[in-house]
Amino acid sequence: MARRPSGEQKKTKTKTNERRASVAKVGGTVGPRRAIQPESSSVGPTNRRSSAHVDGHNQLHQQIAVRAYLLYEQSGFQNGHEVEHWLEAERQVKGEQAA
Repeated sequence: MARRPSGEQKKTKTKTNERRASVAKVGGTVGPRRAIQPESSSVGPTNRRSSAHVDGHNQLHQQIAVRAYLLYEQSGFQNGHEVEHWLEAERQVKGEQAA
């Protein structure tokens, strides 16, 4: 088995290192530049008004879910009509709120 001259070995190592440096990782480096990460915004309501909105949305969602289950029950627990039951429940609940 013949030995490689030391200059050839360095080329191989350099190529291997170049490949490793080009692997993009979140928050890692890509070559000489840093990978871009979007800044995260705060999660959750930031004031009383938005908190009330979130609470109202959660309550509406719960009412629709209960009504959709009742429609599912009335259909004899037939599977495959989940979207229809949800949309009908949503129409009924929002119609009651408008009245």
